[in-house]
Order: sequence, then structure tokens, then C-alpha cells
Amino acid sequence: MLLLVTLAEVGGAQSYVASLLPALVGRFDVTVAAHGAGPLRDAAEAAGVRFVPLANVRRAVNPVRDLAGLLELVRLLRRERPDILHANSSKAGVLGRIAAALTGVPIRIFTAHGWAFAAHSGLAARGYRAADRLMRPLTTATICVSEREREAGLAARTCDDDATVVIPNAVDVGAAPQTVSTRQPPLLVTVGRLK
Repeated sequence: MLLLVTLAEVGGAQSYVASLLPALVGRFDVTVAAHGAGPLRDAAEAAGVRFVPLANVRRAVNPVRDLAGLLELVRLLRRERPDILHANSSKAGVLGRIAAALTGVPIRIFTAHGWAFAAHSGLAARGYRAADRLMRPLTTATICVSEREREAGLAARTCDDDATVVIPNAVDVGAAPQTVSTRQPPLLVTVGRLK
């Protein structure tokens, strides 16, 4: 199984992949690929998973670098020959699914942590929506992190109803400090990534 994320930096997709690693390691031969250094690379190493640094897969749209990124992923998939590609983040999702289809990877999963077309407006939103629609037939399964993301994907025709599931992000409450609360139920406050 190859887990693919655009960047290894601090972020939601990276935390999601890092939290999957302990559950996958005993059941799959796992490789993680992403650009740059960061917590995801450290999490892969801590889980005993091989991390492959990507040189050309980056967040910004750049036709020359994106083509180089696609070729880099094709070479990686030919070398690794995974049965499953699990792509996370928009850029990795598009390039990874194309590369996986070209190299015959049978299972191509994309997790939508937030649709790129919903985060932009105008021409950029239309371009991202078109790209995700083109990827729909290349996708075996789409995982959405919330029902709202699933509904947005279905409405935009970027995923199929029968091949899309919701697996909500969660917090490991067992790892949280245990305190005595006077509130029933206790108040939980979550702070997202501050950037």
C-alpha cells in the first residue's frame, strides 16, 4: 500500500495519514510518499514505515512541475508495485490517481479532506472541479471526512454515491489527560491548525 500526500508538513491530511499508520503496519506493507520534511516523515519512521521523499509533487499549480511530479509518481508506482494507492490532498489526489491508472494499480482510494473547488472561487474553482470530475472514473473509492464533504462531492459530481463513504476525523480521547469534570457531559474544545 502506498499512502500519498502532497506535503509532509503539519496539516490535517498529514495527521490523518500518521494516525492510520499504526493500524496499517501489521496488515499491509506500507510506504508513505510526500514532499519535504515534517511530522509525517517522522510519524512514518516511528511506525517503521518507509518514507519516500518526492521532489516534484508540490501544492501550487505549475504545469511543468506537475508533469514532472506525474512522471515521478509513475516511476515510483512502477518500482513499488502497490496493490493500493491511497491519495490524500488535492494535488496528490489528481497526480496519484492518474499515475496509478497508468501503472495498473488496481485499488485507487482518494480521501477528500476538503474539496479544492470549494476552497476557491471563479476560474480556479471551475478548474479544480473539472480536474476532480476527470478523476472520478479513476477512483475505486472516495473517503470523505464529513457528511458535508460527501454532499459537496456528490453535488459537484466529483465522486459516486455508491463508491463514497464518510469516515469522520476523530480525537483519541484515550490519550487525553483524564480530569474530573463538574460538567455532565464534559466540555470539549478543539483547536484546528493555526497557520
